Amino acid sequence: QLIPFDAYGATLNDVGRANLRKILEIFADEENYPVYFHCAVGADRTGTIGMYLDAILGMSSEDIILNYNFTSLAGELIRSWYHTSDCIGLWEYLEEIMPDKTVAERLMANLKKSGITDETLDTIRDILLEK
Repeated sequence: QLIPFDAYGATLNDVGRANLRKILEIFADEENYPVYFHCAVGADRTGTIGMYLDAILGMSSEDIILNYNFTSLAGELIRSWYHTSDCIGLWEYLEEIMPDKTVAERLMANLKKSGITDETLDTIRDILLEK
């Protein structure tokens, strides 16, 4: 299933949140597995979905950032949580509206604002985490 999706701060507007919700609902249906998600290079849109999945799965903020930084291996551009302009925009915006929260908490808060239910989040965890 092809779902149009823009990365980073685009997940903070109504259209982006609706598409983020659609994408994560795919991950919440075990019949969809294996799930293959990708974009042109495998970093920006893929990295953004990866960040949200990492947060859902309970990764620490440090590991979420490190995992995102590995997306630099996907192409010729050097990407970094702290140096990619679009990513900085998402990071700074989330920091501005939630200064007392971790990166993981900020990402989870945006998932909630996107209308992603606890049931969907729990289902994704149940599918992706070993018991």
